[in-house]
Amino acid sequence: MRHKVRFALALVVFVMAFTSVVMFRAHGNESAVRDENGVNVYDYTLPDEYGRRMEIFTDFDPSSTSFIYNEAGGTSTASGSVIVEGLADVKTVQIAVPTLGSASLTVQIEGRNRKAGTWGLIFSKVYTAAETIDRNVNVLESVDSIRAGLKIATDGTDTVSVFAKFGNKVRGR
Repeated sequence: MRHKVRFALALVVFVMAFTSVVMFRAHGNESAVRDENGVNVYDYTLPDEYGRRMEIFTDFDPSSTSFIYNEAGGTSTASGSVIVEGLADVKTVQIAVPTLGSASLTVQIEGRNRKAGTWGLIFSKVYTAAETIDRNVNVLESVDSIRAGLKIATDGTDTVSVFAKFGNKVRGR
């Protein structure tokens, strides 16, 4: 009986991990990739949902002790900024770090409303060495633009991916 319970728990954990990664990979009808302030952006359409999928960092090795907002090392106000205005039903950012070799990695998610004009902090976390990270962050705030920033304490070999998905459910089906 114990083995069946352990197997069932292991299966549930595997399915949840697989589903969270697949959710951010190509699916449905997607437009060709376009660059928006250094971020790969795809518009997608599913039978019950439409929106925008972003690859903010993909298997990236950060080396900056200041926040950068795209793989080109952008630090300006526009760097890494993606417009998500009007996409309110699905608002999720996934942080995946299978290999953290730096002493620490700080990840922050920022949002901006057109009227405010400045970036507001949505999420910030410092991860320490010898840690595998796979975290989904639900964005509860109403924002018109989103971006994610990375910085390290001391350089090491890291593999960092940050994906985001903002969309709307199709009503009346």
